[in-house]
Amino acid sequence: MGSRIESGIRSGLLSLAFAASLLPGPARALNMVVGDVTVTDLTSYGFTRFTSALTFDGGATDQVYEMFGYLGTSAGTVRIDASNFAEVSAISRAGNTAQSTLSLSAPAAAALGLSAGDILVDYAFALLDDTTPVDEDGFSWDVTLRNTTGADIAVTLYTYLDLDLGGATDWNDDLATIDLQRAVVTDADDPSALFVWNLGVVGGADHFELGSYPGVQNTLDTMGPAANLSDAVTSFGPGDFTAAYQFDQLVPAGGATTIVSSTNAVPEPNSAVLTGIGLIGLTLYGRRRKLPLS
Repeated sequence: MGSRIESGIRSGLLSLAFAASLLPGPARALNMVVGDVTVTDLTSYGFTRFTSALTFDGGATDQVYEMFGYLGTSAGTVRIDASNFAEVSAISRAGNTAQSTLSLSAPAAAALGLSAGDILVDYAFALLDDTTPVDEDGFSWDVTLRNTTGADIAVTLYTYLDLDLGGATDWNDDLATIDLQRAVVTDADDPSALFVWNLGVVGGADHFELGSYPGVQNTLDTMGPAANLSDAVTSFGPGDFTAAYQFDQLVPAGGATTIVSSTNAVPEPNSAVLTGIGLIGLTLYGRRRKLPLS
């Protein structure tokens, strides 16, 4: 009798251990440093947590606090996060590049009028070290949407950015003005800290929106069926600069479409070219390409 009980206990413990092995583990996060660019707590879903950041110049003049995406169809819009996408491969690093793959989960698929796994999202994050005297260190973020079905899927990708000029603790005194096809953002305490954000088609986007937090994020969080951003170009400040690009894409059956972004520090504050100025330029564009499905 006792041996049967002990055997049953051992069997139960083994079953529990096996079940526990199937549970999703905690999201992996990476820290990366290349040149004067530092990524803190980068996850598979982008800069989505309060402790995550992308800084240039040690964060003395600038910080990208959040950078993540939303995916929309004619049926709805969802945020690319852990509640809507499962990790096929968690964030991992090879050299200066970190990458992950996400799969559309069932609840989010239902909201988009799709099925689980119809869309795969490949994130690739690369830190770029410029070793020339200008020291234009930078960062690139590629988002590839892969269609695993036998039919084309029309989607809209929204890329969101929250910028903190002046560092992590100096986030609500940004001044944004419109200069030709750019939004020029400065820090009220330090006008030499600059950020240049290209408007609309200059960056290859179909639409865009910018404004002081939390307006743009509220628009995206409450969006139903994919809709156009406002293309608003009103100057504002002081406030917390946020902005989003919209990319309307037709992802071909069994194929993929890639949105590429790049951010550069141009140049360092101690540069001999433009002493005292920290300038970041952000450009995005979309391209279509065929990829084999894994």
